[in-house]
Amino acid sequence: YRYDYTDSIVVPGNHSRDQLIKLGVPTKRIHVCGDVYLDYARMQKRPDVYEQLGVGRNKKIILLISFTNFINLA
Repeated sequence: YRYDYTDSIVVPGNHSRDQLIKLGVPTKRIHVCGDVYLDYARMQKRPDVYEQLGVGRNKKIILLISFTNFINLA
């Protein structure tokens, strides 16, 4: 699996986490970040996002949205 070559895997929820565990991925490499779409679907002002993240306004904000269907991988 391509998961063998990564140091960390970020997933949107426990279902994805559980599927990776079934595939044999060590739990210490899996990190649940929440459902990015639902978390950021609300319109937010940029200054509010910096405040929520606790980072300086000189930092870049990068959003990665990725979906994978884990059915039939196990």
